[in-house]
Amino acid sequence: MISQKCVSTKASASFLLSRAVRRPPLPAMASSSPSRRWAHTVKVVLRENVDAKQGKGLAGEVVEVKAGYMRNYLYPLKKAVYATEYNLGRYARKEEE
Repeated sequence: MISQKCVSTKASASFLLSRAVRRPPLPAMASSSPSRRWAHTVKVVLRENVDAKQGKGLAGEVVEVKAGYMRNYLYPLKKAVYATEYNLGRYARKEEE
């Protein structure tokens, strides 16, 4: 025999589910979502050749990479430095005329 407490719990749970607030569906996202459009990027000076297959760049070039890639990979391995005026003068490749 099912106890009265069990029946009332099941009944109240089904009542709550039937009365749950239904939110309208989210609008369809455009082809370029805002989170991708506003990705955080930084300019860096490469100290050595980086990811030839991905085309990041050669030593001495100033490139723009995602902030997380610089923070978590390039900077700890000393493959790049942030493109400040001091670092540009020190590491950037001079343009040949």
